[in-house]
Amino acid sequence: MHRRRLVIVMGAVVALLSLLFLAAACGGDDDGNADPTATEPAAEDPVATEPADEPGPTEPADEPPATETSVDVSLSEFAVEPSVESVPAGTVTFNVSSDGAIFHNFRVIKTDLAPDALPVDDATFMADEAQVDVVGRGADQLDPGDTEEVTVDLEAGSYVLICNVPTHYGVGMTVAFTAE
Repeated sequence: MHRRRLVIVMGAVVALLSLLFLAAACGGDDDGNADPTATEPAAEDPVATEPADEPGPTEPADEPPATETSVDVSLSEFAVEPSVESVPAGTVTFNVSSDGAIFHNFRVIKTDLAPDALPVDDATFMADEAQVDVVGRGADQLDPGDTEEVTVDLEAGSYVLICNVPTHYGVGMTVAFTAE
């Protein structure tokens, strides 16, 4: 009989310890100030739990998201060579490298004119940038081996990419480019 009572007491102790362990693992808060009489968590203050300054949508839901594209462009004697001839309209980053033996520069011009039909300044032998819509421009001088990024927001339409160092445009440093 004594053994049976010992088994019952031991079972009760194990059950009690199990319940205490389970309660410690599942209940209470991190700072040890849990209300042992509470049966439900306290309601949180709705003002304190709402995120502050949550950003709203930046574009209307019926418009497609803006496109971001990267285009490699090589400038050399005497060519402008983009890695593609057409991109989706949107933000375009031109990764321009001066791969020739002399310096060059880079311009993006929005125009419906043919690449070789831009107005030229007779005094400088350059495309007359005052008479065209230059939407992107790099440094005035990109030395051999140098690189630069020129980021432009292109609307759908026709463009011309040129080097506008004196005489370079006139000897063929131009190419048609399209944003669709």
